[in-house]
Amino acid sequence: MSNTNNTLTRRELLTGRWSEPVKPADSGRFVGPASSTPGGVSTSERASRRLPDCVVRNHREDTFRLVSDLISDQRVILGFIYTRCKGICPTTTLHMREAYRVLTARQAAPFRMITISVDPERDSPDDMLRHAAVNEAAGFPNWQFVVASPEDTLAIRRGLRLVDPDPVRDRNVSTHSGVLVLGNDRSNRWGGIPSGAAPVHIANTFERIARVGTLQEFAGFGQQPS
Repeated sequence: MSNTNNTLTRRELLTGRWSEPVKPADSGRFVGPASSTPGGVSTSERASRRLPDCVVRNHREDTFRLVSDLISDQRVILGFIYTRCKGICPTTTLHMREAYRVLTARQAAPFRMITISVDPERDSPDDMLRHAAVNEAAGFPNWQFVVASPEDTLAIRRGLRLVDPDPVRDRNVSTHSGVLVLGNDRSNRWGGIPSGAAPVHIANTFERIARVGTLQEFAGFGQQPS
């Protein structure tokens, strides 16, 4: 991994001039599995309805609505970091990066990664860009490093059940949950895995939870013998 410094331009940070090229994941929205309800699970029944459809800014200074722009009808992997972290956060980004490469190499159905700052009072989009660049992840298609308002960040963590019941401990960002949230919003299938897990296990767990077909099809049981 190469080091960055303050002389690098924003374009150089985004494109990652020091890293190997990454084949883009399919940027289109995936076609979900067959369902008794046309179009998948009713929006009102989805777990993503627990999340605020808040405004977030990414490391490219783009603005999105969290749910309607980034999560709705998508297969997603969500990670949580803060840029001054000396603990699990760099590992979280590293393992997400390698899982992205595994899924892309497998030509997996379209997916999206979202890394959310748990320290929005100090983290800016530029901070998120530098974190992504240092970890050679700034130029990946379909991966957003985002910052929300402090109130919305707390609402996101509450919606995903990633809060500590002790409010004092919860306010300490150094003790935040090191869990990746994996989901398929269209089929409303969600789960999680420690971000310290091996990237191949993250990719395998994501494909099992967020699969597009049935479990039998995922396992190969639905294939016809040649």
